[in-house]
Amino acid sequence: CNRARADMVFLLDGSGSIGRKFNRIKEFVFRVVSYFPRIGPDSTQMAVVKYSDSPQTEIPLTRFRDRNSLLQTLRAIPFLGGNTYTGCPGRAIQYALQSVLQPGGGTRAGVPRILVVITDGRSQDDLSGPAAYAVAQAGVQVFAVGTADADRRQLELIAGRQPSTVPGRSRVFYLDTLEAFRSIEEDLVDTMCAVATVGPGPIDPPQV
Repeated sequence: CNRARADMVFLLDGSGSIGRKFNRIKEFVFRVVSYFPRIGPDSTQMAVVKYSDSPQTEIPLTRFRDRNSLLQTLRAIPFLGGNTYTGCPGRAIQYALQSVLQPGGGTRAGVPRILVVITDGRSQDDLSGPAAYAVAQAGVQVFAVGTADADRRQLELIAGRQPSTVPGRSRVFYLDTLEAFRSIEEDLVDTMCAVATVGPGPIDPPQV
């Protein structure tokens, strides 16, 4: 993805159901990030948010200008624990939209915004409400990656029904086991790279 230019946020489920699997999720994100050689204000900016009962930004969008420093910090992110609140207003998805994917968080005008949500469980809040609508209205392309006990319908709600800027490419990925991460890696990266290259497109609110 040498030509990619986007503002990307990885939203990592750090709830109690993840446990030791959190390190595998980080390794997956590590490999995905590795496909993007150019990091910084002139190319791709990346942020990492960890969530359970409440979200917190581990890596802000504007913190790094090189990939190696970003990867080292990513590997050092500790496990959080707690409940799984993915879409509740003021938490997780809406937090990412309001606190990170904003000019105050480092986003750039005219640059595609991408949110990658990775979870292994059933969210304990409403994913079809204000958070999903707000993300769609903002023109953010959301990718949902679910493993193990993730709810397939909730993954669809997370990704939303707005048209993809890359027609024919799915933004929902479900894995039966954590070992299957590598099976979706290239498809996910290819689609993310395409979104980051072609730029934002027309976005409609989800119809839940």
